[in-house]
Amino acid sequence: MGEDIEELIKEWGGQNKIHFIHIRDVKGNRNRFVETFHDNGPTDMPKVFKIYQSIHYDGPLRSDHVPTMAWESNSRPGYGIYGNLFGIGYIKGIFDSLSIYQK
Repeated sequence: MGEDIEELIKEWGGQNKIHFIHIRDVKGNRNRFVETFHDNGPTDMPKVFKIYQSIHYDGPLRSDHVPTMAWESNSRPGYGIYGNLFGIGYIKGIFDSLSIYQK
């Protein structure tokens, strides 16, 4: 939403100011936006994870805020189980493709 996420990760990561990562993406601007699936927004997620790797980030992260799937209740918007399962699989796929965090 107008911020350079990649540069912020480098800046804050270099200062050890990143303690927890919520992975989400949006389309729009800060006044009018919709949350998207992690692979459907403007952020280049593989590139972002390469940057986290380059700053040696080793903290927790979670898939966060995804659209509600058609068959799910919308009682907790952004936290539907199926959308978040997709997000976790997408993140795991990026990690595997980039050989990130493999032990």
